[in-house]
Amino acid sequence: MPQTKIPDSLYAALERRVESDADAEFLRVSGSSFTYRQALDLVQATARGLIEFGVEPGDRVGVMCGNCPEAVWAWLGTNAARAIDVPFNAEVRGRLLDYLVADASPKVLVGTLDYLKILAED
Repeated sequence: MPQTKIPDSLYAALERRVESDADAEFLRVSGSSFTYRQALDLVQATARGLIEFGVEPGDRVGVMCGNCPEAVWAWLGTNAARAIDVPFNAEVRGRLLDYLVADASPKVLVGTLDYLKILAED
């Protein structure tokens, strides 16, 4: 997926694990379970989506999610796209959220629908 693979990145570690243990459980969260292969597929899809939105290596990607699988895919997908993930506290609202987003200057914002609505309101 990334053009220049960084050998010690989280993405590279996930790829290596898929080679040796693709069907083992990687993640269990919010009542869902994902194998290493499923996780890699979702991370790669996220990275491709970010790149299609114009994210380039070194760009910031704002992430606002609760405790859900999508938060993991956004984090690792950003890593796979060689961008910088900027997590926003999912409980922050109003002027503080406005400040944090403005200060981080993310190229794109990623989140679940409920949090993206909050970001759109502020």
